[in-house]
Amino acid sequence: VASLAWLGPGLLAVGGARRSLQVCDLRAPPSSSSGGGGAHASVYAHSDAVAGVRPSPLSHGGHALATFGTNPGEPVKVWDGRMLGAAAGEVRPPGSGAGS
Repeated sequence: VASLAWLGPGLLAVGGARRSLQVCDLRAPPSSSSGGGGAHASVYAHSDAVAGVRPSPLSHGGHALATFGTNPGEPVKVWDGRMLGAAAGEVRPPGSGAGS
């Protein structure tokens, strides 16, 4: 675990040291496949560790969040925690090459 953030009541976002972002619903009953931690979704979010997870202060349901990785040129990614299949958007640092 490289980073953690509460998204809302019972929703925990976990940034992994090995690229993963997981959103865990701790209100859900434990399942045998999750090892007893309730429902969760997972995606490879960055090319290296997910160094930070930040919830949106404007998200009423607690589902919008942003992540950043440890690689300096990598974008900040914006996610909808209900649909982790792909990032909803990204913000690239100035001079990173893409779009500049």
